[in-house]
Amino acid sequence: MAKIASELTEKQRRFVDEYLADLNGKQAAIRCGYSEKTAEQQASRLLSNVKVKEAVSLKQKILSERLNISAERVLQEYAKIAFSNMRDFVNWDNGAIAIRPASELSDEQTACVAEISDTPSQFGSKIKIKLHDKLSALDSIARHLGMFKDKLEVSGKDGKPIQTVELQMTPQEAAQLYLENLKK
Repeated sequence: MAKIASELTEKQRRFVDEYLADLNGKQAAIRCGYSEKTAEQQASRLLSNVKVKEAVSLKQKILSERLNISAERVLQEYAKIAFSNMRDFVNWDNGAIAIRPASELSDEQTACVAEISDTPSQFGSKIKIKLHDKLSALDSIARHLGMFKDKLEVSGKDGKPIQTVELQMTPQEAAQLYLENLKK
């Protein structure tokens, strides 16, 4: 890191640090002293600079190692949320609703809780428990596993290129050919 950092200007080094704070290039450029008018262009220029890109990648790698952040660990957290079940937290048998005591919940279960609130009212307490967004977690897992295709790739039989034939015909002949193929 020291070698790459020594190849950057002070402003570039500061930009790398600011960029890693929130991954917002424009705001990082503004915090480094670039004008708001040109911050977006400056950020784009800085992020396309080979040395700055290397510094960002290296610092991200160092941070993820220091914090023990890996793709596997992130997926584990998503899986906790994605496969959480409200019955693990609340019992609603016999017309009564009861939240399970925190002492009965595992670390995995408590990681799924986004919010717990207790609002007093004239009829007693209104208790609310909200879990993190399951659909978002499932979507993130599915994308990571390649279950969704953002890009469609088309190929011919056995993965070979699609064969095309160029035909010279009038629009009437093309319409006639189309109608004949519909009948098949």
